[in-house]
Amino acid sequence: MMKRFRNLTGIQLSYIFAPVVLFGAVISALLTHDRSWMGWHFSRLGEGGGVPPMFFNGGLIFGGLLMIAIGLKIKSILDKMSAKKKLHFDDRYSFLYLLVILTGLCMIIVAFFPFDRFPVLHNTAGYGTLFSVLFLAYSSPKLLPIFSEKYHKYSKILFVSAAILYSGYFIIHFPSLLIVEFILFVLIYIWLLVFQRELYEKFN
Repeated sequence: MMKRFRNLTGIQLSYIFAPVVLFGAVISALLTHDRSWMGWHFSRLGEGGGVPPMFFNGGLIFGGLLMIAIGLKIKSILDKMSAKKKLHFDDRYSFLYLLVILTGLCMIIVAFFPFDRFPVLHNTAGYGTLFSVLFLAYSSPKLLPIFSEKYHKYSKILFVSAAILYSGYFIIHFPSLLIVEFILFVLIYIWLLVFQRELYEKFN
């Protein structure tokens, strides 16, 4: 079983990632008796202890581990490119997988340190997840100029959407943080698939 799991590509791991995180959130939302999270953000599902938070936090932890595995798969691609002389390896390329790994670590921290008990650490890790992805989307074409116009388009959509959504939330308090998080989760997931496909198509 573990051998089969190790043989999965980063894209295949990504297909597992979204259902795992969403499954934990949905089951937690169905089981919880506290509906206040719907007016705040998804992280409220991980607060308070008991069974519902276990599902939410468990989904985040498993999702974070999958993200770390995806980062290691990207490192493997870069190592193969370097070995085949398709890429003159530069330490800067490490950012291409280290930022993915950092995203996974931030997700795990969010799960282990719920907002009601560790608000500063929780928020730092939560926004760290977003900023890691945004920085990767911004820096990857500069570090490795092999990406297509399609990738640039998705990256711009991600940046503009994040700016508009968070500006609306912080300035006019619309939409709710829950909606902001859900939309960005979908956009980041799409971007992650496009990012990996570009790497696999160019160098596999």
